[in-house]
Formats: sequence, C-alpha cells, structure tokens
Amino acid sequence: MTNPHVEYKGSHGGGPPPARIRVDAEREAPHGWEFDISVLGGGGQGSAGESHHTVTLSYRDHDMWTGGRVSPSHLIEQVIAYVLRKRSEPLPAKFDAARVRFWFPEFDKEVRSAG
Repeated sequence: MTNPHVEYKGSHGGGPPPARIRVDAEREAPHGWEFDISVLGGGGQGSAGESHHTVTLSYRDHDMWTGGRVSPSHLIEQVIAYVLRKRSEPLPAKFDAARVRFWFPEFDKEVRSAG
C-alpha cells in the first residue's frame, strides 16, 4: 500500500483534527476489489475515535476515475477523504465507492480532474 495513513485536508476552523485513513486490507472481489478501511479521529462514526468500514471498488469505476494511473488502494483513500470532507453523516459500515456519485453528483467530474 502506498500510504498507510492519509490525512484529508478539509476546512477545520477550530473543529476536530483531520482524520487519518488507513487501508487495513485489500482483497480481489469478483468485479473489482474489497477494502477494509479504518478512519482514525476527525470523521467516521466515532468522530474522536476509530471507525471501520468495508468499501468495494469495481474495475469499471477504477478505470473511469483514474484510467488505471492510480493504484486501487490509493484511489479508495482519496474517495474516503472526499466523503469525509463533504458528508455530515457517519460513513456506512459497508458501501460501494460508486455510491459516492449518488451522495455527491459532482464526484465523477472532480475525481477525474484531480487524477
């Protein structure tokens, strides 16, 4: 894994410190990958503590968002960081990365332009 901990850079203005995102495991799935993610502080379900999530990523979304230029684990870190910056509700315990486009319709465009 390229980054064991990724801090997302949101506007914190006196709020909680940024979360650290850790990819604990990456597994091949029938149509992509499945990741076990830990969010430490600043986000997730226990804002000051640690939360755990299972996130899937399809080959199709990986290719669409990055053109294969970014590793799946790095992309999933960026997806989680984006959601933590934008979403006020806790992250679900399990979700597919494609769900982010329903929460934030601008996500596809933003992630492709950042890549």
